[in-house]
Amino acid sequence: MNNQTESLYEVQSFLVGEVITKANTYKREDSEIDRLFLIDVVIRSRNGTTTVSNVKPFNSTIKQIPVTGEHVLIFQTINHESGFNKEFPQWYYLNTVSIQSGVNNNILPTSFKTTELDSDFKETRISPMQPYIGDTIIEGRWGNSIRLGSTVTINNRYSKRSTWSGSRIGDAIMILSTTTRSEDSKNFIVESTRDTKASSVYLTTTQKLDDLKLSKSLIKYKKESQFERNQIIGVSDRIILRAYRDIAVLDSEKAIVLNSPNVLIGNDGANQPLVLGNDLYDVLRKMLDLMTFGYQSTAGQPVIHTRIAEINRLKESLFKIKSKKHKIDK
Repeated sequence: MNNQTESLYEVQSFLVGEVITKANTYKREDSEIDRLFLIDVVIRSRNGTTTVSNVKPFNSTIKQIPVTGEHVLIFQTINHESGFNKEFPQWYYLNTVSIQSGVNNNILPTSFKTTELDSDFKETRISPMQPYIGDTIIEGRWGNSIRLGSTVTINNRYSKRSTWSGSRIGDAIMILSTTTRSEDSKNFIVESTRDTKASSVYLTTTQKLDDLKLSKSLIKYKKESQFERNQIIGVSDRIILRAYRDIAVLDSEKAIVLNSPNVLIGNDGANQPLVLGNDLYDVLRKMLDLMTFGYQSTAGQPVIHTRIAEINRLKESLFKIKSKKHKIDK
């Protein structure tokens, strides 16, 4: 590349001219090469511009697809046709150069005409995630992110305080999130269970989620924001779990709490109310007591039932209709 351009730098970045997003092929010698995710880059020098075509992504499993107008680092090595006795060259590109320190895009306007912007790409203000020491953060252009982080104990050294806490440094936490929140001047943001525009999943070890709040706070068990052992928390406008081939299981050693004012079983058109066990027990017992002791006839004489033994057996069986483990809210 040194013969094609002049630079004061040891490593150079080059302008992305076109991104191939359709699975077509091109002929090279006697073979066809898949062009999916290949890009063309433009090399500019005092002598004009040179285009390098069909530059492949360096990593085939983790790709960051650049946008036309961004800059990438490229290098040349062998291709798939190479063998022990003969090598064939191929250009590859690395991740986009963070020229603008932007999450959504890093287009450099001074070297790119905005009229050439990809028609299906939208420029959007996306604030970067607050990094904490030791974090690995993967941020998409649209506000989606994966944080591989840990417990943060010294919050005053950061711009944004973490929304989780704990006492042991180095305990792992993983957060998968989508958010459109943005701050002015590229200020940091932090994932939050109270972000009503985001869907988030938290995998914790010993952290407490300080801003976690349920619609009805837990009463019998430890508060939702105070639990400090392994937990998985999903937050969104709607949550659906679908089992295609077999059963769906909710399994717990302690309890399963359905914390909602409206629980429907069967489908969303269910209209038969569940029975309150204690209340039903009281009503049935009083009915059987009345049947046992009889009632007054119009002449004022008691009418004694002849099936007292049967009624007494029914009274004894009342104790079996109340579950000792499962309860519903009144």
